[in-house]
Amino acid sequence: MYRCSIMNTEANHLSPSWLNYDTCDCLGKYISESRSGIMSSDKERILVVEDEPELADLYAVWLSTKYSVDVAYGAQEAITKADESFDIMILDRRMPEQPGRKVLREVRDAEYRIQVAMVTAVEPDFDILEMEFDDYAVKPISREDMLNLVSNLIDRESYSELVNKMYELSEKKALLEERKDQRQLSDNGEYQQLIENLDSIKQQVDEKIGQINTQQAFKNI
Repeated sequence: MYRCSIMNTEANHLSPSWLNYDTCDCLGKYISESRSGIMSSDKERILVVEDEPELADLYAVWLSTKYSVDVAYGAQEAITKADESFDIMILDRRMPEQPGRKVLREVRDAEYRIQVAMVTAVEPDFDILEMEFDDYAVKPISREDMLNLVSNLIDRESYSELVNKMYELSEKKALLEERKDQRQLSDNGEYQQLIENLDSIKQQVDEKIGQINTQQAFKNI
């Protein structure tokens, strides 16, 4: 649940505009849906961890247009809330209770399958080599960049799942082809279905690689 701090939800960069409560339609909609339990379970779940309430709420409003979002306003709350139900964590690195790297360590030690993006004012240094994050962005971050960051993480996870499935089917195909002759393979419907599924997944992997490469190219411009 968000704290209802007020900001300009249409702002492109992190420069909160102090408006009246009537302008916080997106935030109000989120709170209403959360209380009524109608948030879509099909959406990826994101946990925003940020000790500055205005920024935390702004990130949440941006992301709630596409995803199911919860907010932790500090490190301890983040550790308490983090679990397998979240797909992505947006994590501030510098917080008063304890630093974001300790939250990250807790998440990794718990072996949650959460992708973690550090979004912080701290410029990266050699100490990042010890941190198991999935992406790193330096504030200020725009709404577009935040949405792209999350989209890229989702694409990377989807790609990883596809590659794992491709290797699984490829291994089954190889095992059968070592032990069965061509006629037996041709006459078996399940084997033919495996070939169709493998070809389909290979095509999806190629498409996903193209998407990721395109996103990375735009990121580097």
